[in-house]
Amino acid sequence: MDATSPVGGVQSQDAVDGVSAAFKALADPARVRLFAAVLAADGPICVCDLSSGLTLSAPAISHHLKVLREAQLVESRRRGTWIYYSLGRGARAVHLARSLPHLLAA
Repeated sequence: MDATSPVGGVQSQDAVDGVSAAFKALADPARVRLFAAVLAADGPICVCDLSSGLTLSAPAISHHLKVLREAQLVESRRRGTWIYYSLGRGARAVHLARSLPHLLAA
C-alpha cells in the first residue's frame, strides 16, 4: 500500500516525516521525561528547573532539548541568560501532549 494513498490514511510525505521525527525524538527515556516536565509546567519552564529532576549533565540535557526542539515538540525562548521551554505550537506536539499522560499511565 502506498504511504500517500487515502487508504493508508496519510496525505503527504511531509506528514510521515514529521511523525517519524516526533517518535524518534521521544525514543529516549530522558527526552520523554523532559517533554513530560514541559507539559506539566504551568507556562514556560526554565532549563534550570528542568535539570533539577534528572541525573544528566547540563550538556546532555541541552542536547535532548535540542532534539525535542528540532522535532517541533517544544519551543524555546531566551530570557536573559536562561532559556525557557514550552510546548510546540504545531498540531503534532499538541496531539502528543494529550496522549502522553495516557501512555505513561498504561
